[in-house]
Amino acid sequence: MTWDLRSPRRVGVERFWFGGQTISLVCEGADGTGARAVAVRSSGPLELAILWRGKTTTVHVPAGEALQLQVKP
Repeated sequence: MTWDLRSPRRVGVERFWFGGQTISLVCEGADGTGARAVAVRSSGPLELAILWRGKTTTVHVPAGEALQLQVKP
């Protein structure tokens, strides 16, 4: 799954049905350096690529675990 962040504000979805599983993706607004805090949870494992200001951050999201990460420009 690829998530292309374009807005610098808080964005996301919760309990989104995708590919036979439920996923929640929430990205907080950008801080002064442009970094973003991202929270991800999925009912099944998946690879997530997050695009933000020309940079791609790719992570493995394990099934049923909450994942917190930070993406930077």
